[in-house]
Amino acid sequence: MCQYRVGLLFNANKTWDRQVIEGIGEFFAISECNWDIYIEESFCTDRMSAIMASTDGIIADLDDRHMVKTLAGSVKPYVGVGGSFAREHDYPQCDYVATDNYALIQLAFEHLMKKGIRHIAFFSLPDAREKRWAIEREKAYYQLAKKHFYPPELYNDYDAAIQQRDDAMRSLIAWIRSLAPQSGIIAVTDSRARHLLQACAIAGVKVPDEVAIVGIDNEDLVNYLSRISLTTVVQGARPIGFHAARLLHTQLVSGEKHAPRRIVVPPAGLKERMSTDVKQTYDPLVGRALSFIGENIHKPLKVVHVINYLGLSRTHIDTRFQKELGCKVHAAILKEKLIRCRMLLENKNIPIADIPALAGFPSINYFYDFFSRQMNLTPALYRQQNVKD
Repeated sequence: MCQYRVGLLFNANKTWDRQVIEGIGEFFAISECNWDIYIEESFCTDRMSAIMASTDGIIADLDDRHMVKTLAGSVKPYVGVGGSFAREHDYPQCDYVATDNYALIQLAFEHLMKKGIRHIAFFSLPDAREKRWAIEREKAYYQLAKKHFYPPELYNDYDAAIQQRDDAMRSLIAWIRSLAPQSGIIAVTDSRARHLLQACAIAGVKVPDEVAIVGIDNEDLVNYLSRISLTTVVQGARPIGFHAARLLHTQLVSGEKHAPRRIVVPPAGLKERMSTDVKQTYDPLVGRALSFIGENIHKPLKVVHVINYLGLSRTHIDTRFQKELGCKVHAAILKEKLIRCRMLLENKNIPIADIPALAGFPSINYFYDFFSRQMNLTPALYRQQNVKD
């Protein structure tokens, strides 16, 4: 079988790009294609001519405008990946596999609606004009707000550069405080959502009780850097890579010109975590207690800590909890503890031996005993069943 040299032009520092590359690898592993795969680790458009000359085919991230222009004149087979577009003529004229930007925002929007949130804002990028996928997500947000009769509220004047960070953070906090009570915010990416979580922590705004936040990307790093774990829409990045590799393989084998083919891939789902775990409580004391539990669940939290925080007797607090939630304080703590354990176990990059400390357990034996009793299976077996290699 003929061997082909295939170039992958991506920014491997980005989570989405790495996951697309993983999908390409999945196709390579199960197919009969004979590829010599080249990944440009420090890609720049100045090197494009050399890369194109030394490869038989290319898969590239076409969210980069310069990449689109550079590849447009290529006589060699190539496949683009990137975001979807509302307007047909905005798509590049090549085989193209897209993440469905409208569906990403729709999933986040409808998740917040189901939580009973009546005001949903959008946090975008200051330089969105240079990132077409961000513009498409803004458009989707406006369309959904109009469709569901929600007043639109968009903010994009936050520059994360260190030189402007203090002023930008003050402005972001002011914007968050200007929102209606119990608002939800959709962030254009998980990275932007992290800035929201930071701003809320600095300003003393309770997440999710005062502001619920949803991101996009399922970026593990965000959950390492915040006390509040982030609800996020998971893109179908691996399927995108798989489809792109299959399209390129077809081009290389057939050697024929054809009309551009397009595949739009829906989100893989939504991972609900603490940032939208809005408790529909009518008792303000129970609401305060649940917020305290959520903020401290990574610690060795006990009922006495909740009692000291509220300054009331255990009997009184348990009575209020029983009336509002149908359980006592201790059971509510165990429920939140289990949610955190499952979230940590679903991240394959965290060794199981590290999870007890991250979930507030005094020892790994105590953690194993707790989890096994609650779930009827061991932590190791839970990870095996719920985490894809």
